[in-house]
Amino acid sequence: MDIEISTLKNLSDRVYIVGRGPSLEFLKKEHFQEGVVIALNRAIVKVNSLDLPNKVYSMQKDGEWEAMKYHKTCERDCRKCSLPRHPVDPGDAPMLVNFQSLHCFPEKNRIVFSESRHSDLFGDTRNPSALVAIRLAKWMGAKEIVMVCCDSIVGDLRDHDPVTGITSLFDGVTGYEAIKIRSQLELVGTKHKFLIPHE
Repeated sequence: MDIEISTLKNLSDRVYIVGRGPSLEFLKKEHFQEGVVIALNRAIVKVNSLDLPNKVYSMQKDGEWEAMKYHKTCERDCRKCSLPRHPVDPGDAPMLVNFQSLHCFPEKNRIVFSESRHSDLFGDTRNPSALVAIRLAKWMGAKEIVMVCCDSIVGDLRDHDPVTGITSLFDGVTGYEAIKIRSQLELVGTKHKFLIPHE
């Protein structure tokens, strides 16, 4: 069921954006206080395991379009798909999706955003997830953004897959070095901090 994007407006003064840096492995429930949580891509697996009392959203933009950059076909059955960058079941968390993942989990509660309908609100939705999430948080009215496990923005360019447990250096077309610079610029002028859990 698709939900209107306007329901995100003014939900909380604080928004947590949870990335997939190596520190995701050490994320715990006590790292969170009051605020809305946006889990990026497969980070939702770890976030859901924490059973947070917070309102949690699952931003999973890398669906069919992402898969077809590396494979010829996408079966459009996310529950059976084993592609490493494909969306995962978000559980009860509403999904934030765009055209790249429009065919992923259509039976879930989803907020669909697009470049044509929402570029005036938070820019090009084809941008990397971290950048779109920062812009979305600002549009939502967040007075503080907490970047959780977004290790690449502070220097560690590896990512962690909570499904496989593997931490690796991704050297794909988007490249985390470019995302790091753009995200840092996007955060200028907004109260923010980085939360990088350790063992």
